[in-house]
Amino acid sequence: MQETYKMYPNEGIPGLIVDSCPKTVDSFAAEGGIPSGSLLIRGTNPGSQVKAAAAVEDAAKVFGIACFEYKAGKDGVLYQDKQTVSVMRSGRIWMKVSGNVTPGTLARMAIVDGVVSLTSDTTDTTAIAKNIVFETDDRYGCAVVTI
Repeated sequence: MQETYKMYPNEGIPGLIVDSCPKTVDSFAAEGGIPSGSLLIRGTNPGSQVKAAAAVEDAAKVFGIACFEYKAGKDGVLYQDKQTVSVMRSGRIWMKVSGNVTPGTLARMAIVDGVVSLTSDTTDTTAIAKNIVFETDDRYGCAVVTI
C-alpha cells in the first residue's frame, strides 16, 4: 500500500491543471490558434475573445493561462481560431519554463526563438502584470505555478 505522496508529480504538460485546489476557469473564444499553457491576453473583442501573448508588450496585459484539454490539436495548437478556450484565471497549473526557475519567486515572461515561456531570470525578460508564482523548480521544461 502506498503510504507517501508527493505534493507535485515529477513532470507535467503545459496547461495541465495540477490539483483540485480552488480555481477559477472561464471560457472565451480563441482569436487565432492557441497552444495549451499559453499566457493569454484579451482579444479584439475583450469581453469574449482571448489570444496568446506573443510580444514583450503583452506581459502587461496577461490575465490567464490556456488550460490543457484531452482533445486533438493540430500543428501544436490545441485551440483553433474561434474554438472555446478554458482560461485559468486563478489556481495551480503547469507552465513551460526556460532558464532559472526558483520556487517562491514571481515568474517573468521570456521570449526565446519566438517561443514564450516563464523564468525567474531578470535579464532579458519582462515582468508580468498578473502575479504568477513558481511552486516547483524546472521539471523537464515545465514547472507548477500559481496564478
